[in-house]
Amino acid sequence: MLFRSQIQPPLFVLGHMRSGTTHLHNLLSLDHRFGHPTMFEVNFPQSYLLAEPYASWIMQLTMPSSRPMDNMSVGADSPQEDEWAMVVMTQKSPYMGWSFPHSIRNYEKFWTLNDATPAEREEWQQSLLYFCRKLQWTHKRPLVLKSPAHMARVRWLLPIFPQARFVHVHRNPYEVFRSTQRLWQKIRPFSQLQQPRDLHLDDERIFACYREMHRQYFADRDSIPAGHLCEVRFEDLERRPLVTLQKIYEDLGLPDFSEVKPRFEEYLDRTAGYQKNKHKPLPADQDRKSTRLNSSHANIS
Repeated sequence: MLFRSQIQPPLFVLGHMRSGTTHLHNLLSLDHRFGHPTMFEVNFPQSYLLAEPYASWIMQLTMPSSRPMDNMSVGADSPQEDEWAMVVMTQKSPYMGWSFPHSIRNYEKFWTLNDATPAEREEWQQSLLYFCRKLQWTHKRPLVLKSPAHMARVRWLLPIFPQARFVHVHRNPYEVFRSTQRLWQKIRPFSQLQQPRDLHLDDERIFACYREMHRQYFADRDSIPAGHLCEVRFEDLERRPLVTLQKIYEDLGLPDFSEVKPRFEEYLDRTAGYQKNKHKPLPADQDRKSTRLNSSHANIS
């Protein structure tokens, strides 16, 4: 039954890490007409159907109540990136570089999958299909999926999800760079299995990743069918959230916005006191380098 489950066209949240993808994913996941992978499901993608009723409470008791990089609340049933399921199932993810920093260059090819071998791409695609089929069987609704790396994988997602819809959220590149620095600094202690040897290269890796992800996104954007892509600014989502969410629903032809609007309003009221991290101005040398990010970002309408 599971392997015959038909996957309804998913909605992918695209965007470079620290661009507001988690905030948008959390909001869209409030719509009861969609399903989403949970923290427990992405950490135990092969066994969650059997284990979740008995073990999810253990995760809830032992995990921190908020994320280390930005203090956003999390729990075992919180919406979570499907990328972590790919880490567990295939190890073909750039996130593996945080655990094995001595081999970080070997994992960077999985941001775009372009330099992966055909066999590696096939395994990655089939694993994602398997996980989504399992989620579809579990939740019985179209899925809202989010992984920052998916922004650079549209060409590999469309062949397996030809009717998928995409919403891309983008943010001031200076803020993204500063916040990504903090992410790398905070997430390593939670995941590393080796002592990093070249921390001084982190900033260059962040710059290179930003440029490559945007270059690939712009190369693939026109291949998305008309009416299946919506692009929004994080600043608009932050200042005019309901207007921005309604635009997403209308542009992508999603179900009636008015039905879920009260849930959005309740969530926004409940999280109104959340304080974003405040970042110090960039040092002069990094500020000069970061000006290069604007050219990567300029093609976003």
